[in-house]
Amino acid sequence: MFALPNLSKILIEILFVLALVGIGYWYFTYSQDKIQTLEANQAKLLAAVTEQTNTINSLQKFMNDQAANISNLQSSMSDAEAAKAKTETQVNQDDLAGLARKNPSDLEKRINDDSKKALQDLLNSIGGGK
Repeated sequence: MFALPNLSKILIEILFVLALVGIGYWYFTYSQDKIQTLEANQAKLLAAVTEQTNTINSLQKFMNDQAANISNLQSSMSDAEAAKAKTETQVNQDDLAGLARKNPSDLEKRINDDSKKALQDLLNSIGGGK
């Protein structure tokens, strides 16, 4: 029936098939572990990208707000410089000593009113006025 050489061939073939099945099983489990690791890494990367995108968007909004604030401050500064130049021109044109001798209370009132206005303008430009 079965000769010894046939039995050894069958055993070798069975061992070979078992080795192939073992290698296949090992490769399958290794591949699944690797896939799970890669999927976890991908999820972490997607979360990091989302966080970075949100950070970039908030920084761009902050930058735009700062640009608007700078523009407003420059405009206020220009207005303040114009008012200063106007005041200097008026002071240079007026003879303060002569005005003080003629009508001291009127001069004092004008100086106080202009000082209050300048202070209020300054407070409004920095957002502290009402």
